[in-house]
Amino acid sequence: MKEILNYPALFRALYRERGIFLTAVIYTTLMTVVGALLPQDARKSLMDILYDKLKGVEFSAPGIFLNNLRSGGIILMGGIMFSLPSLILVGLNFLVLGTAMVTLIPAHGTAFMLASLLPHGIFEIPAIILSFVGAMMITKAVVVRITGREEAVSSRTLLLETLLLAVLMILPLLVAAALIEVYVTPWLTGLVIK
Repeated sequence: MKEILNYPALFRALYRERGIFLTAVIYTTLMTVVGALLPQDARKSLMDILYDKLKGVEFSAPGIFLNNLRSGGIILMGGIMFSLPSLILVGLNFLVLGTAMVTLIPAHGTAFMLASLLPHGIFEIPAIILSFVGAMMITKAVVVRITGREEAVSSRTLLLETLLLAVLMILPLLVAAALIEVYVTPWLTGLVIK
């Protein structure tokens, strides 16, 4: 047990599951591009949904952290249902990201868009992608368990590695993203607006 509860073991597991990781990166990139290429009225609808969702989130580090933790947890647990809920939720998140990027540029300029999204996005985007990777690892564990197939890695090990991924990587990324979104992003956007 101790041999898998550390960062080097986690990085080895992610390397072993690089196909899953690559799938997550390609999917999120495609969804971002699709979000950016949506027609204006579809982008407006997505932005309205985003604004409605954000109304219920307290603008504080704990509020944003808990909102992102809930999203990440739902994405992870979607792995139990063959990652279908995860696929939808991650897809929507990255559609909104692409939409936000192309919506903010004409309204406020490229510098404002970068200041609004980049500081906390550096941490939040990898957390979402890693949550999706974790979901697909859970799905793999479920499939291994259901089919009884012999795999290089047991379903128990996959589940432990997913837990380790959540604790050692996703949680710290979400904490950093929330702190930066509350304390750094508003300051940077204020500098850009002036």
